[in-house]
Amino acid sequence: MYLKPVVDGDALLQYDFDGDEESSDRASPSKQTRDLSVEEYEQALSQALSELASMRQAVKELFKEDQAVPTKRVATSEQEDGYFSTYTHFSIHEEMLKDEVRTDAYHRFITQNPSIFKDKVVLDVGCGTGILSMFAAQAGAKRVIGVDQSNVIYKAMDIVM
Repeated sequence: MYLKPVVDGDALLQYDFDGDEESSDRASPSKQTRDLSVEEYEQALSQALSELASMRQAVKELFKEDQAVPTKRVATSEQEDGYFSTYTHFSIHEEMLKDEVRTDAYHRFITQNPSIFKDKVVLDVGCGTGILSMFAAQAGAKRVIGVDQSNVIYKAMDIVM
């Protein structure tokens, strides 16, 4: 089974991003144009300009206004306060810790992949109770820094220290 392009004749799929001269039908300019006449140079230049125009058109088609990707809205402080306030209650942290499938999955991944954590500095943003921070320490992290905006960070500090 082969993948099929969404856009027929997609110029980006025709471009050799790797620049592998061995597999490319286009050799480097020095090899390709070594013994060409002025007319052949002009023809090669014309072809290159045509291909460039085709690629430009393909990019313009990709980024038409009606196909634009929606931009991310910046959260207001009220929205941020609402989001972070949901994590100030201990019940949400208790619920997450009691979710054995979730917690065990994190624990298994972190402790069974010590090469990712061994002797590394780990920054746990939104650490909550610090459970993932503790898993990272178990996996051999050199230093673990837990950061959280809610007051549960003080309980995490009590647990870890």
